[in-house]
Formats: sequence, C-alpha cells, structure tokens
Amino acid sequence: MELLRNASDSLKQHFGLVAAYVFGGVVMSLLASAVGVYIDYRFPDWKEPPTPTAVHAIRVAMFVVLSALSALMQTIIFSRIGREIDRPLWKVRDDREALQRFYMMWFEMNLIVNTVLWLSNVYLGSEMLQALNLMMFMLGLFGVIVLVPFGSALMFHGRFSWSTLSEGLAPIGKRFMQVAPVFLLTFLQVIILIGVSISSNPEAGELRSTASRFATSAMFNGAIAYLDCVVFAAVWLVCKEDRDSPDELDLDF
Repeated sequence: MELLRNASDSLKQHFGLVAAYVFGGVVMSLLASAVGVYIDYRFPDWKEPPTPTAVHAIRVAMFVVLSALSALMQTIIFSRIGREIDRPLWKVRDDREALQRFYMMWFEMNLIVNTVLWLSNVYLGSEMLQALNLMMFMLGLFGVIVLVPFGSALMFHGRFSWSTLSEGLAPIGKRFMQVAPVFLLTFLQVIILIGVSISSNPEAGELRSTASRFATSAMFNGAIAYLDCVVFAAVWLVCKEDRDSPDELDLDF
C-alpha cells in the first residue's frame, strides 16, 4: 500500500486541481440524479419492461454528455497533475496540446464503458437472454476497474492510438504486482457505484427519497472522484519509475 500512500502524498501539493476534479464529479452526479428524477416524473406509470423508447433516448443522451464532460475533466486535470509530478520530463506543454492528444481517448473509453453498462439494463424480451445482460454488466464493471489505470498509463506514454495500446500499457504489465493495489482501489469504486445504484432507486413521488438520492449520489461520487485522482497519481508514479529504470530510459515522445 506504499504506492497509494505516495500517490496520496503527491496529491497534497495539487489540492486545487483535486478539488476541481471532485467538484466536477459531484456536479455530474447531480446532473445524472436530476435526469433520473425527471424520468420518474415524466413516466410515473412505467414500472416494468419494456422500457419506453423515450427513456432510452434520454439515457443515451445523458451518458454521451457525461462521457464528454468526464473526458474534458480527465484530460485537463490529469495532464496538469501529471505535468507537475513529472516535471520537466513529461512534455505535454499545455491544456490545448493535452486535449489534442488525449481528449478523444478518454471520451472513447468513457463512452464504451457507459454504453456497455447501459446495454446491461436493456430488456432483451426473453428470460433466456438475461444471461447476456449479466455478461454485459460484468464487462461494464471490468471497464470501470481498468478505465482510469489504463487511461493514465496511456497518457504517460505521451500518445494514444489503438495500434500502440499494448506499448502504452506495458508498464502496468511489467510491474503488475506493484500496481495491484490500484486495482483493489478501483474495485472499491465499483462497490461504491453499486451501493449508489441501489440507494438511489427511491419510490417515485417521495420528496424525501428524491433529496436522499441527490445527497447520496453527491457524497459517494465525490469520494469516487477523489479515488480517481489517487489512482491516476499511483499509475503515474509506477510509469515514471518504469521509464527511469536504466533499461527503459526513453524521453522522446
């Protein structure tokens, strides 16, 4: 757990950036909760499958917007933190260059994970196909576990393309035992997400339940956002150590 402690210590020097990321995570969670409340209000008689087409459309629009906003935060804030941790060697100079290099990477990864999780809740019309929903759900949770660690390693690599994916993730593979606590932390995030999902399913029309949904979502998603920053810093430190080892030194990207 020394890696996580070192990562947490490194974030203390970047309190403002971490606070901005946590604030953004809370705002997006409140947006998602507001959409959920709107769906409950707009479709009060919808209780059982199949899901109305309009509900699917609203949810798709929501997770596309959230994927885009998350990618913006991840690109700008993570690049700023990473630049300071690895100064002067990480040569992504400013936010504009970071957006050019990494925004679409984060957006695509967020969108894939959110799409899979959405598909896991789509009623397929047959009990025989429920196993497919479960498989999609487990795949989506796996995506949540690896999203930030993999994205962080690819950012450190300095460039992203699907053809060089294995090269960018190589430090995680080579130092997996060292980075293993990071995945324990992201597994904890999954547990928190499941808890939020369960606790934010109130009975429609109860003001108290609606208020509880917002408060619970904000609190837990704020914690998840902070853990994202710890995960990023931990993977960054592992990649930095891997690069600085005598047989890996390569500063040209």
